[in-house]
Amino acid sequence: MIIRGVDFHPEFQQIASVDTETGEFQEKRLAHRDEAENFYRALTRHKVRVGMEASGHARWFERLVAESMPILIRKCHPLLPS
Repeated sequence: MIIRGVDFHPEFQQIASVDTETGEFQEKRLAHRDEAENFYRALTRHKVRVGMEASGHARWFERLVAESMPILIRKCHPLLPS
């Protein structure tokens, strides 16, 4: 499984991820919405869990996932432990 943490900003997204099978860690910055949509659509071949701050900047992402992606989303309060 791939676990991703996503920090949504108006201009970009900062992503950190770890593959629980291999231990591989990655960080990525997505600067544009199209780039982000392509990135997340490419994840559909993996089992993915995304932890995200519950904010207004992420509504488009929730709609994208709800359309057709098998991604589990866990919303977190930005100031409280999850």
